[in-house]
Amino acid sequence: MKKIIIIGGSHAGVHAAFTLRNQIPDAKIDIFSDESHYPYHRPPLSKKSLQEESCLDDILLKPKALYIKNNITFHTDSPVTNIDSHNSVIHAQNKNFEYDKLIIATGGTPRTLEIDGVASQDILYIRNFDDAQKLKNKLLNAHSVLIIGGGYIGLETAASLRVKGKDVTVIEAANRILNRVLCPIMSDYYQSYHESKGVNFIINDQIVNAKKQTSGYQLKTKKGEMISANIIIVGIGIVPTIKLAEEIGINCSNGIEVNQYCQTNIDNIYAIGDCSNYYHERYGQALRIESVQNATEQARVCSSHISGNPFKEPVVPWFWSDQYDLNLKMVGLNIGYEEIIIRGDINNHKFTCFYIAENKVVAADAVNSPGEFMAAKIIITKNKKVDLNILRDQSLSISEVMKLWEL
Repeated sequence: MKKIIIIGGSHAGVHAAFTLRNQIPDAKIDIFSDESHYPYHRPPLSKKSLQEESCLDDILLKPKALYIKNNITFHTDSPVTNIDSHNSVIHAQNKNFEYDKLIIATGGTPRTLEIDGVASQDILYIRNFDDAQKLKNKLLNAHSVLIIGGGYIGLETAASLRVKGKDVTVIEAANRILNRVLCPIMSDYYQSYHESKGVNFIINDQIVNAKKQTSGYQLKTKKGEMISANIIIVGIGIVPTIKLAEEIGINCSNGIEVNQYCQTNIDNIYAIGDCSNYYHERYGQALRIESVQNATEQARVCSSHISGNPFKEPVVPWFWSDQYDLNLKMVGLNIGYEEIIIRGDINNHKFTCFYIAENKVVAADAVNSPGEFMAAKIIITKNKKVDLNILRDQSLSISEVMKLWEL
């Protein structure tokens, strides 16, 4: 019987476990998690779960009974303290567990921030269920919130808190929000939309110090602006959790380095999800992509390799973000794009931004446009040079564009 151990109760780890159960019916599968909860969906933590009354059962990835039914042993409150790769064992719960194949799916931890004058326990992050519950409890007696970081977590949280009627200020150190993932037009659009909902933005600035007040803090920025806030939330990205891998000599660089099969440099050890720096054949480079889609895709690739089943070429990465009534779906990576083509009506909040490089569509951001998003997935996957004037013709539907492109 093959023994498979998965470290981390994440989207990646859980998807790998259930995929492996289907592919290797008699395998012994154990998942070790340092959390006290069974695995749950993390995206709602900054969105729906923050806006509404909800409990953990509402966002579980799988019902607890399904683990038992599929003979997958889930160990809560069981951090793995070390890996002995020479003897193929892990240490947890004060004992050793043997494995034939080991999957590291440890995800990441929030990038922390120290602020002069602010107690560390007063700086909140949203990475797990307990973080979200702590924030919800503090919001009961709070009116003003400062969010540090203008990425997706920060903006989703800002939207959720405005829905709840809180005063929200977002401060971003870069010269625009979402600067790592979207083009300037999209950044401007999202900032303007948030501002129309009452969010205050401070761009290209950062907090330097703060003074404690009765119900929160008064914070000063590098440019001299003063901000009063009852709550401070930091969302400036994550740091991949790689300590266990580093300790046994696994190659790490911006995550745990893996090949196209999600294998590390130790053959029977794999890494998937936010912690892995994955060689993506389509882009010809290693990429660490933080998304649910990427986590489940890597779980599929990894499981197929372990079970010896054929697997398809990894799909084009895609992502999503919900803010207010805006559903943003992104597909492809806009690395090295040369121009953009906008289709639809920005003013009516239904449009798509297509990123172009070498006469190919390489990525797309679709706002409230599910049809164009689905079409963009096909277009980008085909990776074909096209007549861009056809895409620019707003009189043509996206299906007509694809027909003319013979896709």
